[in-house]
Amino acid sequence: MDDLLIIGYYNEEIEKINARLKMEFKMTDLGTLSHFLGIEFAKINSGILMHQKRYINEVLNRFGMLDCNPAATPLEVGNTLSKCRLDDEATDSTLYRQMVGTLR
Repeated sequence: MDDLLIIGYYNEEIEKINARLKMEFKMTDLGTLSHFLGIEFAKINSGILMHQKRYINEVLNRFGMLDCNPAATPLEVGNTLSKCRLDDEATDSTLYRQMVGTLR
């Protein structure tokens, strides 16, 4: 299954394209856009709002971070990283890779 999003200013032109595609391919028109490829859409007075609130909540829940404090910059500006000390708890590299992978 492939997804296709057709957008435009003139509804009649969109309908023409849609009808032509239906003649060539087996397809279903899902109607007004609400979400596409993990992005949610909401129609507002000034246009269309795109957001990923649901995805963000799923990621935070998956990694047990729902109660974390938000930060505009996740790392302090000018902060330098150093090697951990021998008595520091080891970081789970697999978990770290999963976290970073969900943000890509």
